[in-house]
Amino acid sequence: MFEITPEIIKKCQLFANLADSEIDALTVYLEPIQLQSGEILFHQGSPSDSAYILVSGHMSVSIIGSDEKPHIIGEVSRGESVGEMGLLSEELRSATVTTTRVSTLFKLSEEHFSALCHKYPDILMKLVQITTTRLRSTIEYISGYSFYSNIVIIPAHPEVQIDRFIDNLVFCLDETVNCRFIRTQELESLFKDETDYHAIANKLDKIERSADTLFYQIQSLETPWRAAILERADRAVFIVNASCPVTYSGHAKSLLASDSVLASVKKELVLTYPEKKTLYSGTGNWLAAGDFFRHHHTCLGDRQDFKRLLRFLTGKAVGLVLSGGGTKVMAQMGAVLALLEANIPIDFIGGTSAGATNAACIALSNSAKEYKDFSNELFCGLVKALREYTLPSISILSANSLDQVLKKIFQDICIEDLPIGFFCMSTDLFYSKPNIHKRGLLWKATRASMSLPGVFPPVLHESKMLVDGAVLNNLPTDVMHNHLDNAGKIIGIDISESVQGLQDYNFPSVINNKRILANKFKLLRKDKKLNAPSLLDIFITSMMVGSEQKSTDNLKLIDLYIKPDVSEFGILETKGVEELHKLGYDSAIEALKDWRKKLL
Repeated sequence: MFEITPEIIKKCQLFANLADSEIDALTVYLEPIQLQSGEILFHQGSPSDSAYILVSGHMSVSIIGSDEKPHIIGEVSRGESVGEMGLLSEELRSATVTTTRVSTLFKLSEEHFSALCHKYPDILMKLVQITTTRLRSTIEYISGYSFYSNIVIIPAHPEVQIDRFIDNLVFCLDETVNCRFIRTQELESLFKDETDYHAIANKLDKIERSADTLFYQIQSLETPWRAAILERADRAVFIVNASCPVTYSGHAKSLLASDSVLASVKKELVLTYPEKKTLYSGTGNWLAAGDFFRHHHTCLGDRQDFKRLLRFLTGKAVGLVLSGGGTKVMAQMGAVLALLEANIPIDFIGGTSAGATNAACIALSNSAKEYKDFSNELFCGLVKALREYTLPSISILSANSLDQVLKKIFQDICIEDLPIGFFCMSTDLFYSKPNIHKRGLLWKATRASMSLPGVFPPVLHESKMLVDGAVLNNLPTDVMHNHLDNAGKIIGIDISESVQGLQDYNFPSVINNKRILANKFKLLRKDKKLNAPSLLDIFITSMMVGSEQKSTDNLKLIDLYIKPDVSEFGILETKGVEELHKLGYDSAIEALKDWRKKLL
């Protein structure tokens, strides 16, 4: 077991306010213990007979809900204490605590804990601070960042230029991030022929205390220390040379297996390329080898790609979410142009309905000019599609021009082959639930996302009948939040109109043709004039009711909210294009005045 030193004790929150002389005297109270991944420290409802301090590792906190199933409500990271409140309140354990990887702890018995609190009153004051922070963290846990400190980097086959890859990561590292890269050569020098498990664990504990985030390079060599590092991994990043045929080495395949030591660890795939490409291909074949949480395209000669990757791995990625809003998307396009001109990093992008197609144009573009060309072509196609009426058996519009423009711009591009991460939302009518498009043909996904029910025909895809994503989730910041691993920053550009904010209408419950015609040709007296929504407005407003509350809840996840005032424009109005674009551009410029504080 590891040696208890003042350096280790100082890292514990509970003892942070004690003097050096007092810390030296604490060793007699602390009992070191070590647990393997998946072991339970204590159960909910068990007696509170001791407190614990996590020296290294990671633990989850769960409770049994009303459905009699465990629900994770928090986590315990290095230096944090757990179980002390049960000792103070003399109540049973309020939750179950489980290790998520190999963990080393200090144990404080009830007797020793009581003696410490009497001898060092500052500990009680520290407990009040810890408890307040923990309560706040528990309430906000669902939207909080699940911190991971041990990241293993695994070259998936010999053709990977791993040294060049890590050199690029080190070069692009943000000085404000406390990271350390430990290469295979350093590990071999440190551990040599060491086989004693506890000696290896002690050395790894010391390494963990040296930085907030650690990157370990893991080669195929089978050694005891390699096994110990993998047991401690919070995240696994597999690196492939995407210019080679799709192949994974034996050790990579074994680590991707469902029963491997990394089975419960989230995995990311990084596809590397010798040269920069505007479009990629064959990504789906690489992804098929494992259950990857995310993937990244990275050119070995492009620093911006590596800066983006590091933002993801250190919890600082920026996601952009675009709402639906019909032809008001022109305002959204103006806002996006302002973001691009201001060089705001966009690491992941997603949207709904017209916002989905706009997001796809951004993901495809290499410059602000190219984005303007794509978005203008898209808008013209949308306007044309709104004039193509058909016999209303499935829908009142044919969507012929809409399909044509989407196929022309997006061709046969797959979502997973885009240079940056992308998703869009549709609604599955068969199963009455939202559908997230993360792979497959881009044009078909965006077409499904903007299939207004009754306006455009639904899209049949993989035994699903898909319509507009705005039916259930018009501003999918919750989906983005998950893709960013509950970290980073989210920008939201919202062009939707609240149902409560719609204009006042004036029309009777029964309307005949004569009155409609008289109103159209302005033959009615002023007090008899009809002010009624169009059939399309009724369709769309009815559709938006379902996602109104969802959008309100999703606003809480946005760090930078851009909402142009487009209330005077109809959702399918084709006039005032330049005015809409300027409204969006100006609103983004105003919101971006303090963007450095909000985003970075």
